[in-house]
Amino acid sequence: FKAINGAKAIANTVSLDSNLTTIGDNITFNGNMTMTGDRVFLVMDATQTVTVNGVIDEGIYGNRTLLKTGRGTLVLTAANTFSGETQLLDDSGKLILRGNGSILNSNTIRVGDKSQLVLDNSAVNLNNRLHDDVFYVANGGDLVLNGGSGGTTEAIGFFNGASDLSSGIIVDSTGGGAHLVLRRTRLDGNGDLAVTSIAGNLGTTGLNRLTFEEVPVNEGLTDGVAPRITVRGSTGLDFGTFASVSEGLALVALSSTDYVTDINVAGPQTNVRLGAGVHTLTTSRTINSLYLEDGAILNGNGFALFVDSGAMVLGNNAVINVETLNLSGRTYLKVDSGDTATINSTVIGAATAFSKV
Repeated sequence: FKAINGAKAIANTVSLDSNLTTIGDNITFNGNMTMTGDRVFLVMDATQTVTVNGVIDEGIYGNRTLLKTGRGTLVLTAANTFSGETQLLDDSGKLILRGNGSILNSNTIRVGDKSQLVLDNSAVNLNNRLHDDVFYVANGGDLVLNGGSGGTTEAIGFFNGASDLSSGIIVDSTGGGAHLVLRRTRLDGNGDLAVTSIAGNLGTTGLNRLTFEEVPVNEGLTDGVAPRITVRGSTGLDFGTFASVSEGLALVALSSTDYVTDINVAGPQTNVRLGAGVHTLTTSRTINSLYLEDGAILNGNGFALFVDSGAMVLGNNAVINVETLNLSGRTYLKVDSGDTATINSTVIGAATAFSKV
C-alpha cells in the first residue's frame, strides 16, 4: 500500500494472505484483518503511521505471529485476538497499543534493538493491554508505559533481558500514574537495563513506579547497587537499587546519602560519586561502585583501584588516571550518548564481560 497526496483510510475487511508493506503518507485500516499465516507489517517510512482500528485475528489458521518491521509506527486500537508471538525486529520503529488496543492472546513478545513497544493510555486508560503471564524478551529495545487518568498498572509475567545489548523501560506519568509490575525477571546475557522515569522520579509510592514481585535472577544487590540497572529521572542518571514494598521490591535511584564523595575515605562496601574537578587517590583502594560526574578527573599515579561490583558511570569529559583499574568479573560501564570519557589506566579483571553501555 502506498499513500500519496495525504492520509488514506480503508474500510474493507482484509485477509492478509501475504505480508503487509506500506509507504508514503499515513494509512488507517478500519476493518478487521485476518492473518492466514505469520505476517510481517512493514511500515517503511520513519514518518509514516499505520493505524489498524479493526481486530487482527487468525481465523481458522491458529497461532499466527505478528512481526513489525520498518522504521515507521504501527498503532493497534482494538482488542486483537491472534495468539502467536508479537515481534518487533531490530530498528523497527514503534508498535503502539492505544485506545482499546490489546494483544492479550499473544503470550510471547520480543522487542529488538532500537525498537519500542508503547502502551499508550493517554486517551483511553486500559490496565490490561498485555496478558499478565506474558513472556517478554528484551533484545535491546524499549518497553514504554504511558500512564492514564486515574493511574495505570500493567503486569509482565516474565521479563527476560536476554541480550548483550542495552534494553530499556520507560515509565511516563505525564497523563497519569504509571506502575509497571514485573512478576518474574531474569537478566541474562551481558546487556544492561536502563530505566527512565518521565514526569516524576521512581518511588516506592507515587505516580512513577516499577516493582518486582521477586528478586531478579542474576541481578541481586551488591552493597546497595544493582550493577547492571541504571535509573534516569528528574535529577539525571543514577545507579538503581531496591526498596521493600508490599508488592515485593521497588526500583528506585540510589540516594545521594548512599554515596561517598571523598574516595580516600571509601572502603569495599562504598559507592563513590565524585563531582567535577580533580580528585587524587592517595593509596590503592577497593570500592563497590564508581560514578564520575561531568568533568570529574580521578588521578592516582602508582595506585590501583578495584571496583568490586563492576558498576561504573562516567560523565562527559570524565577521566580516570589511576595506575591500574581492576574490575569485577562482569563490569557495566555507562557513558551517555554524545558524551566522551577517558580511561588512561591499565585495565585488568572483567574476566566474564566488559560491557560498555
